[in-house]
Amino acid sequence: MGVADPSGEYGWHTPVAIQAGVLYRLSAFASAPGAGPARVHIAWFAGDGHYLGSSSSAPHAWTDGWVALAADGRAPPTAVRAELILDTTGGGPGTAVWFDDVFFGVLPATLSWTTRGTEPVFGLGQPIILSLSVRAQVTALRTLPLAVTVTDLQGNVVVSATHSLTLAAASTADVAGSADVTARISVTVPVTQTGWYSASAVLGGALSSTVDLAVAVITPTAPSTLPLALDPAPFGVGAYLSTLDPSSAALATTPALLAALGARWDREEFRWQTIEPSPGQFSWQTTDAVVTAAHHAGLSVVGVLDYWSSWTQPYSPRGARDFAAFAAAVVARYRPGGVLAQQHGWTDGYGVRPSRTGPAPLSSSALCSRSPARPYMPPTPRPR
Repeated sequence: MGVADPSGEYGWHTPVAIQAGVLYRLSAFASAPGAGPARVHIAWFAGDGHYLGSSSSAPHAWTDGWVALAADGRAPPTAVRAELILDTTGGGPGTAVWFDDVFFGVLPATLSWTTRGTEPVFGLGQPIILSLSVRAQVTALRTLPLAVTVTDLQGNVVVSATHSLTLAAASTADVAGSADVTARISVTVPVTQTGWYSASAVLGGALSSTVDLAVAVITPTAPSTLPLALDPAPFGVGAYLSTLDPSSAALATTPALLAALGARWDREEFRWQTIEPSPGQFSWQTTDAVVTAAHHAGLSVVGVLDYWSSWTQPYSPRGARDFAAFAAAVVARYRPGGVLAQQHGWTDGYGVRPSRTGPAPLSSSALCSRSPARPYMPPTPRPR
């Protein structure tokens, strides 16, 4: 079918009855040769017509040939119907997209990794066991293949295993996921080096349930024995002193002014390009001056490691490895008892705190367990 865009937004839609709590998929192939992006949505509605939200695919424009689109979504608890929508927006007059092989149905099961946390962290040498729960959504007995794959950042396969899983027929009342878990699968991952790994589980064939998991393997580090110097005051300022010239008078005086105003935190950007302008060559002059001035003023520093350096490859396995090495260098220098603290003779447990880690001191374990020092890596699209 073709969808034109004469007025800025136009689409095809049809209502369907659905069951609350069930995981559905809307899929189609789309061709969008112009600027108008093609996309698919599942819009959820309550019995009184109240809109409850949507599950949408990523839009695609300027496609060369046909592209598979899919939107997976779980019907909200009060939903009774859905609108299936294929549309385009933003292309302007004359824009048209094409859709084919439209499908809407219930996924055979819901998969969930039950390993600790959404991005579990393991110490190198510790047993790495990933646990997967499978909950059936089928209404008739079915046997499906379950493929589990674990790869490293370079795409090398560490684990590849296929199971034959029989899903028992769930009652109509239980298809929404209230039934007991059908199966629990454990996967042992043999790794010999630190790094980030990606685990993926796929159940079924053309209509498959999929779930992914990011796993970190780090070198275990002993916690600092220094007392934690942390001001509990909630007030802080993003002073961005690290963007100033190291010789600037403001860099030396501003922390004291902030403290006089009642601030106890200073948010600073530790920019990769500034600190490591070329591979392995570090320039600590500015950040050292910022951290030292903040320490003397009684301010705690929240350090944000950000932006790609010009010499690496953004959003690539190499870029992720380079960023991890940069983060490790920052940790070694600014953690309590680190290089800078030793140079100044600080024994009060003072150290830079990473963003989003609360009261934890900056350490390699804190960086990996809460991921403040990992650049955004978009997931690799899975062929459907």
